[in-house]
Amino acid sequence: MNQSDKIIRFASISLSHNPKELTVKRSKSFPQQRLLSGENVYGTALYAGDTISGKGELFGENCESDLHKLHSIREKNKPAPLVIPYFGAFMAVLTELSLAAQPRENYAAVSFVFTAVKPKKCPEIRTEQYCTVNYECSLWDIAYENGADINKLVELNTHIRNIMELNVGERVRLY
Repeated sequence: MNQSDKIIRFASISLSHNPKELTVKRSKSFPQQRLLSGENVYGTALYAGDTISGKGELFGENCESDLHKLHSIREKNKPAPLVIPYFGAFMAVLTELSLAAQPRENYAAVSFVFTAVKPKKCPEIRTEQYCTVNYECSLWDIAYENGADINKLVELNTHIRNIMELNVGERVRLY
């Protein structure tokens, strides 16, 4: 697993120092699965209604801006793509966001709660079949900005090797 696979990402915000704590509460009971090694595990896929709570930190000069963006997204109560290490990617709503301590310059400790939601069907009518990446972003950003289903974009863009890091000038098929 490379470093970009260990980052929580919500909407267009990368929370690179997170999570410090993470708890997943299942909305339904799922049976254990037995791995080939004989180890019993529960599936890591998240389902609508599951809640993901935790604590994390925002660092750097964009810390205050990212905190404001997160608060704005929470207030809108709209689903956005969420990527969590070992659980993968799914749509979620940021239901709670609070400061765990008094923020300092370029630092804020936060507590968060996300609720996984079932993705809505994307509109089938589009004006452009492709878009060209004109800034450093991920396929998640493209999906979010275009109201597209991330799984469909991955399926349509098999030439993209790392969905977390697109190159400027790269063409992305939207439908």
